[in-house]
Amino acid sequence: MSKLLADGTGPLGPAEAVHRMVDRFTPIKGEGVSLHYASPSLADEAWNGEYAGVLTLLLVWWDIDEEKGVRTVSNIKEQHCAFERDDGRNLLRLEQFFLGWVPVAREVLGNDPNILPSDMFRGMHSALQLKAVTKDDFAKALRAKSRLGKFL
Repeated sequence: MSKLLADGTGPLGPAEAVHRMVDRFTPIKGEGVSLHYASPSLADEAWNGEYAGVLTLLLVWWDIDEEKGVRTVSNIKEQHCAFERDDGRNLLRLEQFFLGWVPVAREVLGNDPNILPSDMFRGMHSALQLKAVTKDDFAKALRAKSRLGKFL
């Protein structure tokens, strides 16, 4: 990320930029649940042309035995989540998006046992289409009921 150009573009393509940002900002830990980025997905090739790329995300629920200091996996949900071509074009805005997304995603984690990994990226594309610039702008946009606010 240190090779960003002044205009926020840079040497990374949009798909690689999104993958690197998700890798940088995950895992996100909530109360007894965490969101993990598995890797760039092999599904990228399968979805070629329709989307810029695909993220493989995992939601992991934990059973925690505080007496023994042990936690065990109680449930895992894995999904491939596509993102749009324009989502990774401006790296500086994308970084501000993720800085706003992390605290909202942390609030959402654990609120709904039926939540899916793709729900955690609900509204990513539409939020990036707004005039939001700062992490606070994005956090406010993501709290809308049409985005992550649905789970708060």
